[in-house]
Amino acid sequence: MQSPSTKGAPDHEKGPPPVAQRLGYLLKQTSQAFRHRMDQALAPLGLTTAQYALLSHLREFPRMTNAQLARRAFITPQTSIRVLVGLQKRGLVLRDQAEVVNRASPAWLSQEGIKLLEEANLQVMEIETRLSKDFSLEEQTALAHQLQRALANLAP
Repeated sequence: MQSPSTKGAPDHEKGPPPVAQRLGYLLKQTSQAFRHRMDQALAPLGLTTAQYALLSHLREFPRMTNAQLARRAFITPQTSIRVLVGLQKRGLVLRDQAEVVNRASPAWLSQEGIKLLEEANLQVMEIETRLSKDFSLEEQTALAHQLQRALANLAP
């Protein structure tokens, strides 16, 4: 039974819902679980989630600069440069120091990088499948659109 003070009041006046029911909390919880599964799946391939993100973006957008990669991978430029250098030392990423544009050296994947990324993609797609296993195709599409709208709502 509702108390007299909240009876008929709009939802926002009744106070916030329990934390476990808030969208932001559920998004963060899902993100953390997804990240944990990715870390577990990528470790046997010698990759971290940040390395996988950079490799994926370089495959889709070759010759990106460090700053562009950092923005797309949700990491700082300082972290991105450390990750890129590590990938370069492993022969997974190539950079032409002679081709510097505005003090930035574009990067792209080597053949070894492409091969490793293809193996990693198989692992990540298994996680994506697990994430959406109880959703119909229509529900997956609707959720993707809802998340895109939510993201747009938070854009500056």
